[in-house]
Amino acid sequence: MKFHPADAGDPGRSRRGDASRARTRLAALYLNTRLEIITDSGTLIAEDQPEPMAEPIREFAPTRTTGLVTHSTRSIP
Repeated sequence: MKFHPADAGDPGRSRRGDASRARTRLAALYLNTRLEIITDSGTLIAEDQPEPMAEPIREFAPTRTTGLVTHSTRSIP
């Protein structure tokens, strides 16, 4: 996943409780998914998200985004 240096996660901004649950849900929901993140600065990040990228997404998305769009790569029965 590509991150602009200005968009690097700031651990000090992480909130406990709701943010922690949101990070966990993001990692589970976006596994094997194309993830597009629209940041506060308007940056668009799109990348197929392999398992090792779950942690950066959990840290980045809840604190730095204004919108998330996903496109599933899994077949739906």
